[in-house]
Amino acid sequence: MCLPECDQIKHIRVPLEEKDSFGNCIYAVLGVIPTVTERENRDILAALAGVKMGSGKKASTYNWFRNRLADTQGAIVPRSMIDIFAKAAKEEELRNGKAGNMSKSIIRPRCFEDVLPEVSEKRVTDIKEEFVEYASFLGNLKDTVQRSPVVEQIFSEVLMKEGFDNPREEIKNLINIGIIKQYQRRLSDPVRYHFPDIYLRGLGLQKSGMK
Repeated sequence: MCLPECDQIKHIRVPLEEKDSFGNCIYAVLGVIPTVTERENRDILAALAGVKMGSGKKASTYNWFRNRLADTQGAIVPRSMIDIFAKAAKEEELRNGKAGNMSKSIIRPRCFEDVLPEVSEKRVTDIKEEFVEYASFLGNLKDTVQRSPVVEQIFSEVLMKEGFDNPREEIKNLINIGIIKQYQRRLSDPVRYHFPDIYLRGLGLQKSGMK
């Protein structure tokens, strides 16, 4: 079956062993991925979990997902999105089994909030496997750094104690990977480094000001 070229879809193709008469690879189309706009993403999330993550001044559902699942480069790993929906759906199923505990949305916002720590732990496990050189360092942060954001001097000292001879270079690497982001409210303040929520809980860290 031939699928029409369209700006609204991306074809999923895999190369076959055969080649055509010109020696070019032949591809099989397994399916398509629709490309959607931000407005459409907002509508999808609103239909699933509601427009906001609760009443009052709660964040919009779209912003909550973006802020909780994105790294410091603004990227969201698809696996984390799939993971949080799978876990939240199971949590919703458990809650629906209780009398008088029905939700107005398909998956209530609270379910996403409750499973976020597990999703964070899984993402941290993945990043340790991907960047093995930082596995030990990341695993010890709950004891060495404890809170986010962390002052640059302390962070550099922790890196050196973990065996990294050039903390400045390692900090650049961690920024590029999306694990930390430079944080400075005023120019007169010391430089700090912030960990995003997708890593914060899995690393065992707390936000400064939280008990």
